[in-house]
Amino acid sequence: MYVIGMGEQKTPKPFSTACNAFKYLEVLADEELQSSADNEKVEMKTLESAIIRIISENANLQEEINIGELGSRLQSRYPDFDVRNYGYSKLSQFLKEFDCLSFRQVGSSILVSQKSDGTDLQLIITMLTAIGRGSGSRGYNLGELKKQLCSKMPDFNVKNYGYSKFSRFVENLPGFRIKNNTVVVSEIRD
Repeated sequence: MYVIGMGEQKTPKPFSTACNAFKYLEVLADEELQSSADNEKVEMKTLESAIIRIISENANLQEEINIGELGSRLQSRYPDFDVRNYGYSKLSQFLKEFDCLSFRQVGSSILVSQKSDGTDLQLIITMLTAIGRGSGSRGYNLGELKKQLCSKMPDFNVKNYGYSKFSRFVENLPGFRIKNNTVVVSEIRD
């Protein structure tokens, strides 16, 4: 007969040696905890991506979303989502775990946005205005504008601002409009 024994580290040696195989419960528990921790990391990464996508899709012009709206949209995408499963009692506490998010209090509301990669949006607007300024009312080619901006700011990526296309990014900037793949600066900033 093949005997498999299980017990704690304090199990008497005669019992563990009498078995063909002996498994220590602490080792199994550690493996389970490690597996659980790995699964939670993957789940948190999935939630982080979903949160960023929700902010991008549903944010206001300042790329912010009300925390209540964010929670509702998370709940509709993941019906089993509950911050208490992660050891938190409030959504705001849970969201602070994500370094990619920033928060702003307006009255009793909390607005959530994605942190940029450190590139200042106002600097980008100033650069785009300077690049497009020479074209006057006829505008500037969208592709050429992006090429010029990326040559001056190699780390620029529209995804850091919640957009998948440069055209959507530019048309949501104040003072810029796109017509026939041409960017027109409607108000000049200094």
